[in-house]
Amino acid sequence: MDTPKNIENEEPGSLITPQEACNRIAEVVQEAVRKMEIVAEEKLRMYKRARLAVEACDRELEEKAREAQELKAERVRKLQQAE
Repeated sequence: MDTPKNIENEEPGSLITPQEACNRIAEVVQEAVRKMEIVAEEKLRMYKRARLAVEACDRELEEKAREAQELKAERVRKLQQAE
């Protein structure tokens, strides 16, 4: 049985101790969790930016609807004045 070695120095097919195997699995899992946390943070930032953009669009739509209503009312007044 081979003695435990560093990952970089190991030859394919060499055996490692169960504790080393568990440690490596734990390292891989920890790295995967770190990457998922980074992705989650970026997704949250993207969500917040998108939410702000939607809110800005909603405000703009409301403003444009008010402007359109005012223009319609003004048009009706002018038509009534012309009659």
